Amino acid sequence: MATFGLVVEGYYDEAVLRELIQKCTTPSEVDIICRPCGNAPQVLKKFPGFLEEFRHVKLGSHVDKAVVVRDADRMTDFTLRDPPNFNEGDHPISRKGPTPFQVVPN
Repeated sequence: MATFGLVVEGYYDEAVLRELIQKCTTPSEVDIICRPCGNAPQVLKKFPGFLEEFRHVKLGSHVDKAVVVRDADRMTDFTLRDPPNFNEGDHPISRKGPTPFQVVPN
């Protein structure tokens, strides 16, 4: 059984992503563990800890896939396509050592 870990802003995001994952997989063969955070700043603050939790949440093993979703909060298409410079050394997860999860700048 595949296990997905989701870190999302709210319960609407959770419902939509659960349905999307279930439509892309066989629902009876997927387990979804979700961690709603409440708002965009909380997602950015909490996701490194949740990704660490996802490394051991499945009977001492890691989830198969982890997805972190944060709303665009009315940003323009230009802003989303051309993000500000991103220095991995400044990102909180980079200080925790190697991780099997990909970090994508917002």
